[in-house]
Formats: sequence, C-alpha cells, structure tokens
Amino acid sequence: MERLKAKLRQWDADLTSEQLHRHTKSANQQAERHTAERVEIQGRLDDARQREGTLTDRKTALMVGNEKLRSQIGEQQALQERLREEHSMAVAEGHRLTSIKEEKEARKQRQEDANEDLSRSNDALSREVQRLNTENEARQRQVQSTRNEVADEEANVRRLEQELRRYASGRHTPRCPNNRGRRSGHFCLQCPYGIIAYHRTTREHALNIENHGVDINRCSNGYAGKGFYCASRPDLTRHKVRHQPGHTDWIVKVGLRLGRPLELGRGPDSQLDERRVKQRGFDSVIVTDRHGLEFVVYSGDQVEVISTYQG
Repeated sequence: MERLKAKLRQWDADLTSEQLHRHTKSANQQAERHTAERVEIQGRLDDARQREGTLTDRKTALMVGNEKLRSQIGEQQALQERLREEHSMAVAEGHRLTSIKEEKEARKQRQEDANEDLSRSNDALSREVQRLNTENEARQRQVQSTRNEVADEEANVRRLEQELRRYASGRHTPRCPNNRGRRSGHFCLQCPYGIIAYHRTTREHALNIENHGVDINRCSNGYAGKGFYCASRPDLTRHKVRHQPGHTDWIVKVGLRLGRPLELGRGPDSQLDERRVKQRGFDSVIVTDRHGLEFVVYSGDQVEVISTYQG
C-alpha cells in the first residue's frame, strides 16, 4: 500500500515534473511565439509607422497639391469666368458686327435702290430736259414767228394809220373828180373815202352778192352790229370768217364808199346799225385790231361788187 502510495506519489511527481516540463516547454514555445509575434508585429508596426509616415508625407504632399489644385481651380474658375465674360462680349460684339453688317448691307441695298431711282429720275429728267429743249426750240421758233408777225402787224398798223390819214384827208374832197355827173354806180380809188376791200363767204353767197348785190338783212351780227364786213386784204379775211366744213371759200372783191367812218377799236358794239351810225354822224365803221383793218357798211348802196373768185 505504501509502495503503491509511493508509486502514486512518484507517478504524481513524475507526472507533475513532466507536466511542468511540458508546461515550461509550452510556455517557452509560447514565449518564443510571442516574441516572434512581437518581433513580427513590431516589424509590421514599424512598417505601418513607416507607411504611415510615408502616407503622412503623401497626405501632406496631397494636401499641398490639393491647395495648389484649389488655387489652380480658382484660377481656372476665374479664367473661365473671364472667358465667359469675354465670350459674352465676343458674342455681343459678334451680334453688333452682324447688326452693323446687316445695316451696311441694308444701307448698300438702299443706296443701290436710291441709285436706281436716281438713274431712273436722271433718265426721266433727261427726257424731260430733252422735251423742254424741244418745246423751248418750238417756243423760240414761235416767239420768232410771233416777233415776225408783230413786225408785220406794226408795219400793217403804220400802213393802216397812213390809210386812215388818207381817209381823213378825203373829207376835204367830198366829190370824186372822175364822176362829175355823180353817177350812183361809179366807183374808183379817187372816190372820197372809197377803198377796195374783200369779203370771204361761200360760193353760193358770193354768186348771190355778184348777181343781186348786198342784202344787209342777210348779213351777220358781228363786232360792230349787223352789217357787211370786209377786210383790207384777202388773207386777212381768214381771221374774220369761220370756215364751214364741206364748203369752198370764195372771195368777193368790192369797192366800199365809207363816207365818214367811225373808228371802233376799244371794244365791240354789237348794237350798231345804219340808223345808230347815222345818228352819231357817221356813214360806216372801221374796226382796228391785231388782225388788221375791217370795214363795216350798213347799206347795200355803199358796196360796188368788182369780182368774185375762189379763195
């Protein structure tokens, strides 16, 4: 029993020693592992610290870079803002230039239209000037013709004044020296107040006057009343008589005994007749106007038909 107890104690001691050895070994191994782990961890920690330092340096560098980037971004943003403003200004300038260009084109078009209108106006003005020149030439010719007519009329007036003076001087010779027998049908240029005159009418009336003499009742009522009108020259009768279409003009050449003539030159007197002329102390009327002398008698006895012919 003792021996068994001793064995048990021995066994327990051995077991304890072995366990202690195993425990020590295990503790040593564990300590070695811990040491190795600490070394490894320390290495890792050193690596981590190194990486942390590197990262810190990188972070610092990145922060500096970020600051630079922020500064660059700010500069870029400011530059972009300036570019936007410049772009807006460029767009506005482009719009202004476009507007100026359009205005120039519109002005050019207006100028071209104005030039076209001016060209048309110049053409029209040239035609008008040409027309006015033509009219001016025609008027100058007309003026010259009128001057010639005026000169002719002035010469005619002088001639008529001479005739009037001759008629007035005839009052002192009341009898014709070539008609001492005082024949009623006698007529010549030496008769007191006797003249040769011309009357324009139709062929029918001319032949009627030639065959039957002058009938005052069939005469027209004209400038000096109802009477027989004659002109001092055949061409002057064209101004005295209105041509009748379909009829041929004839001239009746007559001798007129004017007796004492009344000169009528300042206005018409259509109320005159033989009685009124006699009441005023005259025998006939001489009308003076721009177409020459016109003679009016109020009795067929004052007319001597010399000839008739187509005029």
